[in-house]
Amino acid sequence: QNAEEDLRIDERVYSFALPVGATANMDGAAIRQAITVVFAANVVGQPLVLSEQVLVLLVAVLISIGTAGVPGAGLVMLTVVLTQVGLPLEVVGFVAGVDPILGRIATMNNVTGDLAVSSVVAKWNDAVDFDDGVWARSADGLRDIVSSAD
Repeated sequence: QNAEEDLRIDERVYSFALPVGATANMDGAAIRQAITVVFAANVVGQPLVLSEQVLVLLVAVLISIGTAGVPGAGLVMLTVVLTQVGLPLEVVGFVAGVDPILGRIATMNNVTGDLAVSSVVAKWNDAVDFDDGVWARSADGLRDIVSSAD
């Protein structure tokens, strides 16, 4: 709805880009897993060396692509990443209390990325109306700021 009404992106672009992004673009989940594992390693007194941090990042990115976008899926992902670096699975119970909050933040990151990609693709294909919607309001706001500074 935001892609059509606020960003004025052509339906042909957003109807393809947003579903693909919702499935494959889970960067918020990958970031969340990497940060959680580094935090967990420090909590249990087993800081990760650089090679383990790179492994965590790679595993988190690869797993996030195939993860279902349902609540609680991040905890299942976390067990896989923790296992890869030899951290105890008890950490999952520690993180489970704040998981709903982390999940919402990751979802916000994923959706923002999907809309950003849709906007860029629409711009490349001249499939966005810059004279209306949020683009026009932003341009008017910038003109007001610039004119008031003079």
